[in-house]
Amino acid sequence: YPDATPMGVLRGLDYFGTVVFACTGSITAASTGMDVFGCMILGTVTAVGGGTLRDVLVIGKRPFWSDGEPEYFSMSLAASALAFFLWPTLEDQGCTTDDMWIFVADAIGIGAFCVIGAKNGLKFGMHPIICAACGVMTATFGGLVRD
Repeated sequence: YPDATPMGVLRGLDYFGTVVFACTGSITAASTGMDVFGCMILGTVTAVGGGTLRDVLVIGKRPFWSDGEPEYFSMSLAASALAFFLWPTLEDQGCTTDDMWIFVADAIGIGAFCVIGAKNGLKFGMHPIICAACGVMTATFGGLVRD
């Protein structure tokens, strides 16, 4: 879990990215008229989809959230539901999906996911080029599936 060590900070940024991706996925779903359950599904897919595809397609193992790290799934569901219910209030106060704070939070999440993905590739003995692909896949494929 997050602590003051470099790996703990990375874990904290990973959690942060998971929550941000779940929220943006949920907001995107809500903007198309989905109900809370649809938003929770799309938010969760956005948050954990890249790592899931990395684990299953490239590394050849069970998804990380089903293999000892279920907190990612729980965080994604909770953040998606929270975003669904809070976003209308934030919009009433002038927030939009084009606000800079959303782009900055998303960029932090993308960076953390890229490092985590490459690190997972290294952990499983992948070639460095494949590790780079694991990083890109982890950082971007959840959003790709969402879109």
